[in-house]
Amino acid sequence: MSSDDWSAFTHKTDILLISCQLTTLDKHKLKSKQALNFYWDLIQGCIIKATEKSAQKLEKLSKKAFISNCIPTQCSNIYDRTVKIAATLKFEFLPITV
Repeated sequence: MSSDDWSAFTHKTDILLISCQLTTLDKHKLKSKQALNFYWDLIQGCIIKATEKSAQKLEKLSKKAFISNCIPTQCSNIYDRTVKIAATLKFEFLPITV
């Protein structure tokens, strides 16, 4: 995916996240498994909706990364942003290692 494609995806995801109940998320609301699952479902739903138009491009990028055993810079940028968001919300973030 091009830089413009990633920008469009990021913009769409941000709009979807702002327009749902995720704007009310804070660490005090995550007191139960049900609450965590509720917000996790919202996050997943926003990401899935944002990828509907770019699914084919993401699939090609994923296959290329899998075949070459190399993570594209765009993906590592998303990972870095996720780690920063988790730290801001004081969530423990456990990276997956291969």
